[in-house]
Amino acid sequence: MLQEHEIFMYISRWAFMGGAPGLQVYKFNTETGAVTFLKDITTEISFGFSRVDEERGLLYLVNEMPEVPGVIYKTGRIYGYRLDKETGDATELFHQETYCPFPSYIGMSADKNYIVVPHHSWADNITTVVKNGDGIYEPMMQFNDSCVNLYTMNADGTLGQLVDVKKHSFATPHFDFAGKLTIPHPHSAVLSPSGKFFAVCDKGDGHIYFYTINEETLELLARHQTDADLSEPRYCVFHPTKPFIYVNHEHTADGSMPVNAYQYTEDGDLGFINKVDALYAPCHPADGKKALTSLNISADGSYLYCVANGCNNVAVFSVNQDTGAIALIQNQPINGKKARNGTLSPDGRYFITACILDGEIDVFAVGEDGMLTPNEHHAKAHGAAYISFYDPKKTK
Repeated sequence: MLQEHEIFMYISRWAFMGGAPGLQVYKFNTETGAVTFLKDITTEISFGFSRVDEERGLLYLVNEMPEVPGVIYKTGRIYGYRLDKETGDATELFHQETYCPFPSYIGMSADKNYIVVPHHSWADNITTVVKNGDGIYEPMMQFNDSCVNLYTMNADGTLGQLVDVKKHSFATPHFDFAGKLTIPHPHSAVLSPSGKFFAVCDKGDGHIYFYTINEETLELLARHQTDADLSEPRYCVFHPTKPFIYVNHEHTADGSMPVNAYQYTEDGDLGFINKVDALYAPCHPADGKKALTSLNISADGSYLYCVANGCNNVAVFSVNQDTGAIALIQNQPINGKKARNGTLSPDGRYFITACILDGEIDVFAVGEDGMLTPNEHHAKAHGAAYISFYDPKKTK
């Protein structure tokens, strides 16, 4: 039973990169930032991204893995759970294979009639022998598809049908910044404030795609390279009220960790504003092992929060409300190892981080100036990957 100022918090756990599988529910005190473990919902399934539909009391997650036990083809899954308003417990409603490895995000349309699911996919390959037009046999490599899937949703919030698939691909073999053979990696699908289009960051091909939904079809509105060649855009966030969009980059060829600011139009045009390295020079790790992961924006659009793993840090940026330009104002260390995710509490008073390797869940108070201060409250969940909140008072 929740007490005053308490809501439920769900931690998805990822059995990858040294993590462990599972889904846990906690109580979160919105006044103090206290985190209280309630129960393990499952310890068998590996989950990544999650999102809550508070109106219908549903939790959606991706099983972000290259394959599923008992299924002979490479695929991840989408899961849906019904949430108990009294206990926070979750009962599985459905799961569905996505026909592509590593589903990485769930974007929902404003009317809740569709979801968009991008797939990081998996760059393993097979070699086949083919006869070319000159009658000569030669090898040909084949890779897993890198898909952006469109699904209908039923009125009760359960998954409908897969109605469209867009495949990101390279015409010729492509190598990443480290010289490794790679494929496109669509990684996120964020709905614009107008609800007109989804922004899909592809950290494999270095572009952001704007897709609209038209009669159960994903239509490409525009495609833009976000930074220099071999940069890896991972997540984006929109300013809530102004035509600004912000993109972080997991890696770049020159070792910088940029967050880029742009102005956009509803027709899909994109205009560069500025870019800022997420780490002050002393915070860049000497071994070079670093990557930007999550990206959040405050409800009023005044501050950005970007988590960097390897160096395990939260970068805080101020946002100029007239120009959209950003400026780095803080690097706040995280106690845990392999920081995977960070998110603002629903009221914006706290920022919570999740780390895969040691499961450290840290709580930071958010000041009036947007900067973070460590809070005494924390928890442990080995494999902690993503955080979602649920206020049952908002369920009809």
